[in-house]
Amino acid sequence: EIDSAFGLGWDFMSLPQYGYTSDTPLVKGRDGDDRTPAQLAQFTLALGTINVWYGHPRTLTIVHNVPMPDSALNQTEYSRRGWCIFELTISSIVKDNTCFIEVSKLGAEVVQDWGALILRCRARRPA
Repeated sequence: EIDSAFGLGWDFMSLPQYGYTSDTPLVKGRDGDDRTPAQLAQFTLALGTINVWYGHPRTLTIVHNVPMPDSALNQTEYSRRGWCIFELTISSIVKDNTCFIEVSKLGAEVVQDWGALILRCRARRPA
């Protein structure tokens, strides 16, 4: 029996985001932030170590670089978003292409196993 553990960090979904944490979206502080002090502390702590997630050679980075849905308030393309560019760049420095995949390369093709997904979606380092 193999004893294994894993962690999942989905940055936008896992960390309290500015303007998206209150049950009442219009309830915000003077600076426009709706996060509680505890949420801000959680965000700050995570932000200080997020480079480990993206920069470690054995963590898997899945780049969700597909077009934004029509319902998205921010329609800026993935390739033009500062934080997304940072994640992509940091992830590409030390990872081989089995730990760095792009969802946009999947297309409509159905893949049956993880190996096939990796082969289909391997990312390349930015030029």
